[in-house]
Amino acid sequence: MTSHEMTIPPFYPMEPVIAEQPFDSERHIFQVKWDGVRCLAYADTGGVRLFNRRLNEKTTQYPELLEALQDMPPGTVLDGEIVAPGQDGKPSLYRVLERDQLKSPASIHTQRKSIPIIYMAFDVIFYKGKCIAGEPLVKRQEMLKELIHPGDCIHPVESITGRGRALFDAVSKEGMEGIVSKEAQSPYLIGKKTRLWQKIKSWREMEALVCGWVKENGRLRSLIFGEMQGGEIVYIGNASSGLGEKYRQQFQRYLSAEYGDRLPCPFTAVPAVKGAVWTLPEIKLRVRFLEWSGDYKMRNPVIMLQENL
Repeated sequence: MTSHEMTIPPFYPMEPVIAEQPFDSERHIFQVKWDGVRCLAYADTGGVRLFNRRLNEKTTQYPELLEALQDMPPGTVLDGEIVAPGQDGKPSLYRVLERDQLKSPASIHTQRKSIPIIYMAFDVIFYKGKCIAGEPLVKRQEMLKELIHPGDCIHPVESITGRGRALFDAVSKEGMEGIVSKEAQSPYLIGKKTRLWQKIKSWREMEALVCGWVKENGRLRSLIFGEMQGGEIVYIGNASSGLGEKYRQQFQRYLSAEYGDRLPCPFTAVPAVKGAVWTLPEIKLRVRFLEWSGDYKMRNPVIMLQENL
């Protein structure tokens, strides 16, 4: 990438707030919430540069996206989400984070083929050097469709007017992350988190491997969970919610008797978990959680013991 001064300095994107329930409204458009990494694309005379929501540059990680956006007019800024399909065709946060963390040109070149990405563009904030953030969202959406034509690695995000509940039900059945509601006449408020945009998330469930437990003051505090990914077990977080005192004691007695306290860690990359007692990854429990974090950990996990019994 050729170093050059950017006409439009990188800025923090607009962010949604969390809403508890889906709703219908003719004043809103509704979009699928894609399970990926936020990315703003800045076109300038020296080419396209990519920045995430924390203003960290990600230009070198996605050469195919630079190629797809090379004809974008200088002075144009797009907002969107980079996703990587998993084996089931659905967005996989684990896979896109694997791409996002690559540094060397050789590994990026290799993974470009094995982990293809798609840029789901959902807004345009600058066009040919002019800030259009104050224009209504529906007008910016029209401009986006004129700018972006669906290709191998870039798609404009589709919008549905009014029917938020139906879209939420559809994405929930597919096991996807949720939806975003946006007021149709709203401006783009750079760097602001506002109710003009709302994210409604679908709780997720999965069968997770019990890989250990956390011992604190001689008692089981939480279970340590993992997931099989690419032939190795990946640490996805701890959970204690849903256990209750009765099952907490039962699990401690069983795990202590079955595995003892001297087994090696089953994860390839050993997580920094204080008080960890490792087990063989033989037990699966159903866990409900809100979403994946940026480092691929379950957020707000709840162990669904009644579903496991």
